[in-house]
Formats: sequence, C-alpha cells, structure tokens
Amino acid sequence: MARFKWTLAAMFLFLGQAALAADDIEDDDTLTATQKEQLKQVQANLSAVAKDSKQTKQEKDAALSDSLRAVLVQNNQPSDMSIDKLAGNLAGNIGAGNIGVRDSVLLTKKLMKFLNQGDFSIDSNRGLVKDVEGLVQTSGLSQDDRNQLYNAILTVVSTADGFKRNGK
Repeated sequence: MARFKWTLAAMFLFLGQAALAADDIEDDDTLTATQKEQLKQVQANLSAVAKDSKQTKQEKDAALSDSLRAVLVQNNQPSDMSIDKLAGNLAGNIGAGNIGVRDSVLLTKKLMKFLNQGDFSIDSNRGLVKDVEGLVQTSGLSQDDRNQLYNAILTVVSTADGFKRNGK
C-alpha cells in the first residue's frame, strides 16, 4: 500500500510539473501562437529526456536540439553548435534529476524573449543572467553544473550577437 501511495505521489509531482509548465506558456500573453506551440514542443522533448522510450539518447537529444533551434532562431541566428550545447546541458541535467522540466521551459522562454529583443549589450546580458538566476540557483545543480549552464546560455547569446553584428 505504501508503494502505491509513493507511486501516486511521484506521478502527481511529475504530471503537476508538466501542467504548471503548460500554464506558464498558455498564460503568457506576450507570446505569439507560433511561439507557444514551439515552446510546447520544447516542453515535450524535455519531458521525453527523462522517460524510457523506444528513442535512443541521441534521437532524444536531436529532437530537443531541433525544437530549441525553432524557438531560439527567430530574429537572430545563434550557432547550431551553441544550441546543441545548451540542449545537451539541459538534457543531462534533467536526466540526472538536477533541474526540472518546468524550470528548463521557463529558462528557454526567457532566453527566447531575450534573443528576440536583439539588445546584446553588457548590461542586457547581465540582466538575462539576473533573470535566470532564480531558476538556476534554486535547482539541484552543483556549482560546476550551474557554471556550465550559464556558459551554455551565454554561448547562445554570444553567437547570436556575432551574427547580428556581421549584418547577416
């Protein structure tokens, strides 16, 4: 009986996270319908990382990279390698239980909004770090994992900034 209760509690916690993440997307009036759909796809791929399925780890990572690319490449062009690095970082941390799907979706949404603003000044970069700091600091990430996540985020920003400065 105790096992059953723990199983139900675990299912509620997991499904509750997904429901909350969906609300974070649906309730945001600043997002277009396309952006909402893209973020839901990211959410589905982030959730799939932690689940056992017929997909291999490489297939899951590729699907996550593709959905992140769709979300992050709208007004700017961060490098594919930087997006793959971010996807690998998120997938690894979700798989290890260090960060939740909801926090990862929120982080992705904040990064998407930042990139769409197109302001890559030092002050705006600091603002982005400050904006995601609450999510990163309250996660179960070690200090090294936090630094790697910040590095992955700022690498995406840096490559998008380089693309914009080159006038492409």
